[in-house]
Amino acid sequence: MLEWKWTQATRQAKPTESEGQVLSQQQDKIRILLVDDSATDRTRSAGLIRRHDSAWEVIAVGSAGDALQKIHDDCPDIVVTDLVMPEMDGRELLKIIQRDFPVVPVVLITAQGDDRIAAECVGLGAVNYVPKRNLSERLVPVLQQIVRSESEQKTMRRVLQHIVHSCCRFDIESDLEQIRNLVNYVRERLQATLRFTPERVQQLSFALRESLLNAHFHGNLAANSHPLQLSRQEYMQSAAVNNEDPQFSGRRISMTMTVRQDEIQFEVTDEGRGFDTQAVSSLTGPPDDENAIGNGIRLMRSYMNSVEWNDPGNMVTLTTAIEEH
Repeated sequence: MLEWKWTQATRQAKPTESEGQVLSQQQDKIRILLVDDSATDRTRSAGLIRRHDSAWEVIAVGSAGDALQKIHDDCPDIVVTDLVMPEMDGRELLKIIQRDFPVVPVVLITAQGDDRIAAECVGLGAVNYVPKRNLSERLVPVLQQIVRSESEQKTMRRVLQHIVHSCCRFDIESDLEQIRNLVNYVRERLQATLRFTPERVQQLSFALRESLLNAHFHGNLAANSHPLQLSRQEYMQSAAVNNEDPQFSGRRISMTMTVRQDEIQFEVTDEGRGFDTQAVSSLTGPPDDENAIGNGIRLMRSYMNSVEWNDPGNMVTLTTAIEEH
């Protein structure tokens, strides 16, 4: 379910300099940087991409270090990287790209394609992932979706940059693929408004992502019987078991995004029994790499001005001011 309301304003938004980093509106070629330490897999992936469209130019490198040099020298339109590599892996490469080139979409190539990998890719902020066993069937469609999405954004920018008030309401299954799609959708819409820097769009997307993952794992699938009890790996295993239980499967997540003239708000509700919100009241400050338990909530609070739960603890509202840039 989607409800979309908007009011046109007379304000004229100025394009940001970073728009030059996204897929060019007039360019003939799509430049794809492919990163894989395996020469065999690199050749295979590059061949799939090149055979699909002569306008897709592939630059293939064998390490994350070489990839970063290529990105700094001539920023590509899309990065496709293997998740597991020696020295610097795909996770670290993705973090650096998100920090320094936040508008460049990254696709992860993974050895497996289970819920654990899906959750990790959503958590890392990749726009999509492709298991190696499905490379021939999925790689090109995933890239097509990214290119098509950017083409659609060109039209959206002409309209969304004039928004002074909008409200989107979503009702999705408690499913990692739907969560990833929703986060990507919101990211694209925020970019199209031209009211946020690329870095701010990334931060807002991360905060929303964490609230949706919390609703999925801790709310609907009751992966933690008590807040902060288990590590991410442990509660994901618990969630996988509960997902087979009719008591938990079939639950849904609702999300409302409201953009006003001076603030943006996300409201995320799950169908779980809620939790004692006082248990997470101490989780403030930036995420802690040495103690990752609770980092999702720390991240939400770091990127939003206000993070508030309702009394039962099954609805969180994230609010932050919009600053002119």
